[in-house]
Amino acid sequence: MKYYTYNGVTTTELPKILRTPNGTISPVSEETFVQYGGEITEDEKLTPVEAFMHTINTYLEALEEELHDAGIVITVDEFKDAARTKMSTDLIDWAREKHVPEDMIVTVRQKMLELIADASRLELTWNDIFKD
Repeated sequence: MKYYTYNGVTTTELPKILRTPNGTISPVSEETFVQYGGEITEDEKLTPVEAFMHTINTYLEALEEELHDAGIVITVDEFKDAARTKMSTDLIDWAREKHVPEDMIVTVRQKMLELIADASRLELTWNDIFKD
């Protein structure tokens, strides 16, 4: 988990606005935050969002391996690119074009629906999950 400290105040989120002695800064990137005297520290505890992203990436990596074992070459990056640009039915059609077996499509679709439900509880959208 990351911690952001500025003027003795520590938060777990990067501020959207940074009030400096010379005025306000917005938007605030991590680089800007540090440039204006902020300190970023990190411990090994994952935030709920980081834990979710780890879970989905681990699932996608295992899926890539399972597909590879079945002789189907779809990488995690290819899947994420497709997910960024395709609606659900188009993504399923894409998988069919890649010769993914129908039973695997059904299983993956169900797992993705479960993961998306978890994401929505964290206020993450599909676009948040599969952003560049």
